[in-house]
Amino acid sequence: MPLAVTLVSDGLPTLTAVGRDNPPYPLLWSSGSAAGLSARRCVRLRLEPHLAVILPAASVLLLADDMTPPTLILASLMLLATAVAGGALNATANTPFSSCAEPHDPIALRIKGCTKQPCNVVKGTVAEMEVDFEVGWDVSQLDVVVTAYALNTVINFPLKQKNACMSLTNAECPLDQFEEITYKLQLDIDAKYPSLSLAAEVALQDKSKKTMTCFKVSLQVVDPA
Repeated sequence: MPLAVTLVSDGLPTLTAVGRDNPPYPLLWSSGSAAGLSARRCVRLRLEPHLAVILPAASVLLLADDMTPPTLILASLMLLATAVAGGALNATANTPFSSCAEPHDPIALRIKGCTKQPCNVVKGTVAEMEVDFEVGWDVSQLDVVVTAYALNTVINFPLKQKNACMSLTNAECPLDQFEEITYKLQLDIDAKYPSLSLAAEVALQDKSKKTMTCFKVSLQVVDPA
């Protein structure tokens, strides 16, 4: 089913799906499920590559082909409205990462302002990163654990929000196996931190502490310019 994109006056992208025998039907702009339609009955499809410049890393959910046209389509974009204005990390190039001891690599990592390691994180600011990963099994809860390794010391990095389900940009918990999800992590870099290099390990775990995805990245804590 071909897809077309139009930017409307309020800055939100409008997607249109064109069927073989039907006129265009606008896709729903939604951060979650639409009323009366279940995401569990959907299959995930990628946008065509030529749309990536407009909607980088966006995806849509389409109901099965045998559904009647007016209720055919449910869309859930990984892209927020701010992405159109250039404010989302989805427009950022991927950041390289290292595998954890037991590899559960994510699909992709994006750290704002960083395309190679080590990534500079500025004192007194918030370091932002987005992680794309595939759900390995059905899960109702996900927590994030960030471990910092610096100066021969292992530290559990303090987080304001440990419940990863609260920071998913394109889905809500519970999650189904094989879904591709984007998680947004924000790390407060205290102004009192010393200038140093550290390795950060980020893991998303279910309620039994089983790791869903994990990666390592080198960070350099620096003073403001």
